[in-house]
Amino acid sequence: MPSERDRGVFLTKEELIELKQSLVSLAAALDANTRTTNKLFKESCRESIITFSHRVMNPLALISEEEFRRVFNVYAEYEEFLAEHGEPNGQVEQCYAIIQDAYRERLRTNNF
Repeated sequence: MPSERDRGVFLTKEELIELKQSLVSLAAALDANTRTTNKLFKESCRESIITFSHRVMNPLALISEEEFRRVFNVYAEYEEFLAEHGEPNGQVEQCYAIIQDAYRERLRTNNF
């Protein structure tokens, strides 16, 4: 039996069970948080790409080359995320193609 001085080092069986249950609850909460964060990340990327594709369809819209680069980076991160999670990309492919076409046209005409 541990002395009073060593009591802080040892846990009773009940305390260990309670600690284990706390860790299981914490892990479940962390998993739920991760699922929510992943969902929000995907939706944010999709929204950025879709919204930008609508902007670039207007040939008079003032859009900088930096804005295009930003969306290209968002798309790359989105694709990487989907690949890491084994998910297909079917949500924004057409919108991204519109953005790429608009970028090429603006490069050709130097319209940034």
